[in-house]
Amino acid sequence: MLNPISKLSVARHWRWSAPLSLLIVVVDQLTKQWVDRKLPIGERIVVISHVFYLEHIRNPGAAWGFLAQGNLPWRGAFFITVTLVAIGMITYMTNNLPPTDKTQAVALSLILGGAIGNLIDRFLYNEVIDFVSVYIGSYPWPNFNIADSAITVGVSMMVIAMAYRSKKRPTPAAA
Repeated sequence: MLNPISKLSVARHWRWSAPLSLLIVVVDQLTKQWVDRKLPIGERIVVISHVFYLEHIRNPGAAWGFLAQGNLPWRGAFFITVTLVAIGMITYMTNNLPPTDKTQAVALSLILGGAIGNLIDRFLYNEVIDFVSVYIGSYPWPNFNIADSAITVGVSMMVIAMAYRSKKRPTPAAA
């Protein structure tokens, strides 16, 4: 059980963390609704020729099309279950952060918002709406959306914070 100081720390994180996650969900869902209404599946709008396009894609799989191929009857339930477990883990991690660890709290908020945004798509469509297409030279980057971007930024923040922390730790004295 949490002591009163820990409960206060949890409340402090969620006071601004929950609105940040909600903002990600709202922006993600509004952009996906716009794409779904205005851009037929497979159509694209050139934003920067040969570099950046808005393109309506449906992805039944995960990042980089993982498990997108074939008719897998368990795919939807699998991704929904994995996402719900991830949301539980993110909530647990946020609840157990020290009050001074704002970087990790922001990172977890971004990941949570992105996970919920894509989870909504899975419930509504049994797939995720992706619409950002980026090319590096002639190489197409996998299509993505706002939720995917938030998850990527959040995970990157966590990795950088962990790497920075490990460099700040004093090395054990030689015996």
